[in-house]
Amino acid sequence: MELCIREVGRPKVLWAAFCAAIGKIFGKKGVFYNICGMKARAIDGPCDYTLPPYNHYAKMAPDKPDEAAAALAKHCGCDVIIIDANDIAATVLGKSRPDLPTAFGEQVFRDNPHDQCSQQTPISIVRKVSA
Repeated sequence: MELCIREVGRPKVLWAAFCAAIGKIFGKKGVFYNICGMKARAIDGPCDYTLPPYNHYAKMAPDKPDEAAAALAKHCGCDVIIIDANDIAATVLGKSRPDLPTAFGEQVFRDNPHDQCSQQTPISIVRKVSA
């Protein structure tokens, strides 16, 4: 929660928590993260299945994901999309070019093909295959 407060501010976190409590009464899920936004949603907490030493720390999303994707694209010579995928959803955090399709990346990684256990692969190469 400390990282979330750092990322989006105490007033927004308090408002989101209040709205989420009301949302729970009506069975609505995800209210807190919908209000706090992508930076809060992308925070990863410590867990046993993360590579050490990061299994003991909470981790924030990249500060400037579009810039990070553009730098990687320049270095690699191909388009780059930075995705936060977990067992709930896949969300595009940054793209090397604004016109890259967000929906495609989210669809490809929706089922979290890298898992979060023994595979622990941080990079994927996705390309079109001709029929």
